Amino acid sequence: FTLIVESEPLAEPLAVVTTSVDGVVGQSLSEQLEAVGGKRPYTWAAGPLPPSLSLSPQGLLSGVPEDAGQWSVEVRVTDAKGVSTTAALAVRIEEPLIDPVTHCIAAPSDCKVGLACRNPSSPRYDHTLLVRRAHREPAGPEDGTTVYTGTDTQFVDTGLTNGTTYYYVAVGVDRRGRAGQIAE
Repeated sequence: FTLIVESEPLAEPLAVVTTSVDGVVGQSLSEQLEAVGGKRPYTWAAGPLPPSLSLSPQGLLSGVPEDAGQWSVEVRVTDAKGVSTTAALAVRIEEPLIDPVTHCIAAPSDCKVGLACRNPSSPRYDHTLLVRRAHREPAGPEDGTTVYTGTDTQFVDTGLTNGTTYYYVAVGVDRRGRAGQIAE
């Protein structure tokens, strides 16, 4: 007689691949958690999650975060054969960047430029950076010379060379030291 034994190849061990998720307060978050190994399909569970976030059985973490903070969430993935594993998922939710500095105007004069801007009205606003660069626009707050840091809405940049073209960017900075959008 003949005996035929068929078996599935050994699958690699089930493991959670996604280790962290980042989001922003008030902005939609949608992150598909990933796993490897075992036998598909997978079923996901987690808890406790940050407020206003949920995890579908298919592993989609979604919602609109309401609170900033960091959470360590235990996630469990179970494969089609009932094998499961858990892992820690770091969930980091940041405050949104503050609004940009607006309504910036420049008034050049002899070896100086008068600058005026409207600061953001956000309660998280801390100060404004004015950055200058000769011959081309600064790409960001680190790309030039910081000529002013503070909360005043007017500033005079002195000691300039007549005939040189100067470009400025104004950036609002929040209380945590994060620069917002560059003023247009």
